[in-house]
Order: sequence, then C-alpha cells, then structure tokens
Amino acid sequence: MAHPQQNKVEKSLAQEVIKVYTKEIDTIIKTTRRMYGRSPDVVGGLGAGTPRFFAYWRDVLSAAATAIEIEIIKVPEYSIRMPFEKLHIYFSTASACHEDWADDPCISLVIPEGVRKGDIIRTVINYLYGEDITPIIHTSRDENGLTWGKYLAYNWAWRVEESSGVPVFDIYCCTPEEFTRYTGFLKPPSPQKEKQVK
Repeated sequence: MAHPQQNKVEKSLAQEVIKVYTKEIDTIIKTTRRMYGRSPDVVGGLGAGTPRFFAYWRDVLSAAATAIEIEIIKVPEYSIRMPFEKLHIYFSTASACHEDWADDPCISLVIPEGVRKGDIIRTVINYLYGEDITPIIHTSRDENGLTWGKYLAYNWAWRVEESSGVPVFDIYCCTPEEFTRYTGFLKPPSPQKEKQVK
C-alpha cells in the first residue's frame, strides 16, 4: 500500500496534468453550447440526418481545435514528461456513476508521446462524430449500463482514478433532443484551488 504522503503527491501531480488540459475540455463544451442552435437534426428532411449532423459537429469542433493550435484560443502547450503516462477521458450521462464501470476508458491518451494543443478536441471529434465510429456512452445501471448513438457534450468534471492515480476527464453527454434541458455552464472546481486548500 502506498504511503499517504505518496498518494498526496501523486494526486497533486495528476491535478497538474488536469490543469493543463482544462481549457481545451472547456472549449469543447462552450463551443458545443454556442453552436447548438445551428445544428442539423439527426433525422428529418433535406439538410438533416446523421451524416449532416456528424459533418456539422466535426467542422465546428475542428475549427475550435485549429483556433487552439494557432493560438487564437490561448491554451498552454504540454510537453513535460510526468509520472503519469496516460490521461483518460470517459463519456457518460449525468446519472452514470464511474464506480460502476467495469470496462476500459473510452479514450486513453499517452502523455509522454505527445498530447499536443488541439489533440484532445480532435480525439473527441473522432470519437463522437467519426464516420466509422459509434460512440459508447456510459449510463446508469437503470439505463442498462452502456448505450450507443448520437450525442452532444454538455458539461464535464475531473477526477483522479483511485486505483491508478491516472488523471481523468468525465465528459457528460446527452442526445440532441435533451440538450436544451441542460442550460448554463457550471465549471468544475479548479485542480489548482483544491491543491491550495490541501
């Protein structure tokens, strides 16, 4: 068993990793909220349907990733080698509890090999709106555990995995029909602020 002081140090380092990527995750949510009103319907007539829906969101979020890469949106570069080799991103409904999940993370990014500015957004684009990928969203046990379909990201939270100490982003998703229910942007507490409190 790890010494309590070691656990505290590992959590602190994980929070430093999370802090670097916070604005990029934040950009995904804010961009989705801002551009939702122009989104094609998933089903329907001319200009609607899954291909149009996916293409629209690929374009919208790709533009945000490019803005980060060319520094229109200021995001720090992350190239420091850390004890954590991975950053995990889970996609879930708000009612899902990650403690009930038995499967692997939806996305696992290797940090030392180079998660650069814009990479997280492009990975999320490919996961949620890739032409050959059907995203897996974790749901509560009452919702049969996992679901597949067409989703929008409406909020996020961060945590550190208890078993591994790996930094994690939880991206909360809903169907396009549900999206208007989730108004307002509630930013999770800053990892830096939590570190200062401790």
